[in-house]
Amino acid sequence: MAEVTLGDLGEGNCDDIDILSMRDRIAVQIRGRKLSRLMRFDDYVYDGLTPIVNGRGFAVLAKTDDEIREFIREFDKADETTLPDLSVKWLRFDTYRQIYISGMYI
Repeated sequence: MAEVTLGDLGEGNCDDIDILSMRDRIAVQIRGRKLSRLMRFDDYVYDGLTPIVNGRGFAVLAKTDDEIREFIREFDKADETTLPDLSVKWLRFDTYRQIYISGMYI
């Protein structure tokens, strides 16, 4: 199986990472930079050790499987008025991403 290109997620120790596609309700497990498993959220169990991101590459701040379940439940109920607060609570933009402005990374 081909190696997965992780882009900015590949910096440091991200040979293993879990990705949650909130729109598709699919969890993707990358192990050793290779696609290991695709599964529905109902079948996903978070080990609490592997870095986890949403489908846009934002770090998910949950530390346990119970917190992942809570994050998914809250996201499912979110609307345009509650999504900003949900994002502040559960996501971090700059863990694996940088903003480039006029020759500087922020």
